Amino acid sequence: MYNKERYLQRKAARYAAGVTSNGKPWKPKPTFEQSVEAARDRMIRLTARVNGCLVWQGSVNKAGYGKIKVAGRHLTTHRLAYVLAHGVIPKGALVCHSCDNPGCCDPDHLWLGTHLSNMRDKIDKGRCSRGEAHAIATKRGGQRPMPGSAHGRSILVESQIPELRKMYRDKLPLRVIGDKFGVSKQTVIDAARGATWRHVKEGLLIESITNGTQTPSEVSGV
Repeated sequence: MYNKERYLQRKAARYAAGVTSNGKPWKPKPTFEQSVEAARDRMIRLTARVNGCLVWQGSVNKAGYGKIKVAGRHLTTHRLAYVLAHGVIPKGALVCHSCDNPGCCDPDHLWLGTHLSNMRDKIDKGRCSRGEAHAIATKRGGQRPMPGSAHGRSILVESQIPELRKMYRDKLPLRVIGDKFGVSKQTVIDAARGATWRHVKEGLLIESITNGTQTPSEVSGV
């Protein structure tokens, strides 16, 4: 029969002895400072220099920004990198990339801005479609979005796609290919298999299913 008083006595005794209910040493919850230092170590271990950028090698979100957990909170790695290098981010401020690489965590490539300044930077660099091009990119009027490098959020360019597809066809690790071009593994797969960049015909891969296995074959003029 459950006895609350006896349970509390045993719990107090375990706490005093420094062990858990299964006899293992009790570990106190890390402080916020300890969590930040642990995150700093992960940032060092899980970043690599790629084309001048310090690119996050761990998990990323749909927009390509790195994800990391600190003291129970999920943060983007570029914001954490800015905090570790420069201190607290003012409320409402954005951490923007001068290199336009969402996976980059190099503090020298990060700057504080607002949504307005970030959009102006995007327009100045030609990464934002305007006028008729914007109508096409947003599918207004029933038209298809702009393909390839004409898309405002594109990192790759048409000239890189044949080499990417060749590396994929040669079965190089996805991370190696992604690191070379500064994109995620899923982006590599989509570009190689034709889910994206299909207007680039050279080296296009078609996945044919044979006996439950997928065999990529190079085709031309598809």
